[in-house]
Amino acid sequence: MQFLGTIMMVMLMTTNISQTPLRLSVVPGTSGVELLVVGESDKSLGARYELEVTAGSNRSVQSGSVQLRPGTLVTLVRLNLGGTQARDWNATLSVTLSDGRAYRVDQAAE
Repeated sequence: MQFLGTIMMVMLMTTNISQTPLRLSVVPGTSGVELLVVGESDKSLGARYELEVTAGSNRSVQSGSVQLRPGTLVTLVRLNLGGTQARDWNATLSVTLSDGRAYRVDQAAE
């Protein structure tokens, strides 16, 4: 069932791929939450990204670069948070695109 939730959340997040080709998606599960960085573009496009997540006293930073191909959905980061971390987290996704645009997405546990 969690796999279907992931697919549904990714489908919802693909509405504006030309403006924000890399997105942060949060998928609730039975034992916590899963944070995903997914990428999709309608044209060939390079991007650098950094995902910083704090959960309680823990901090995780994952970064990389990707060359997106038109019409191809990719998962770049998959981070599972369980227990108390699933209830108290903050995430920041910073993205710089090869065309010079940059943006940041902040999200936190509700």
